[in-house]
Amino acid sequence: MKYFVEDGSGFQAEVDLQDLGKGKYTVLLNGRAVAADISAVDLQGQYAIGIDEQSFAASIEHEGNPTDLHVGIAGNRWHFQVLDERELAASEISAAAGGNAETVKSPMPGLVVDIHVAVGDELEPGAPLLILEAMKMQNEVVSEQGGRVCEVNVEVGQAVENGASMVRLEPIEE
Repeated sequence: MKYFVEDGSGFQAEVDLQDLGKGKYTVLLNGRAVAADISAVDLQGQYAIGIDEQSFAASIEHEGNPTDLHVGIAGNRWHFQVLDERELAASEISAAAGGNAETVKSPMPGLVVDIHVAVGDELEPGAPLLILEAMKMQNEVVSEQGGRVCEVNVEVGQAVENGASMVRLEPIEE
């Protein structure tokens, strides 16, 4: 299956994952073929990965939204937005219909101290969503595009990492 991967720094990749069975895969990364062995170590998101005769231990986590992945390898962590072909097509149809969904992510690690919205609320661009405390400062997190709140993935008192999905908005159909 083909996946489209991006992170917040502008990195984008097209990944075609071909399952050969028994944990063996061919991975086409932007057209370059790589052989991979992937096996789950546990049911908590820990994987053993072999690529081109090198071994890696990887932690792959998502916080409520399976398209937002946090990947850890050898002490390094990355946050990726991953869409398969169907999800990408659905987002393009939504955009053509007059709006884009908006996933509001944490701009920094912090503690959620107040939430101003609930599922079903209709918001204008720039509307306040929540207050995130970081380094003893309270930061107001706002919607860029506006829309209808369809998910609130955090609660008051919850600690969040940089890039964590906090609120998801869908376009308001007119």
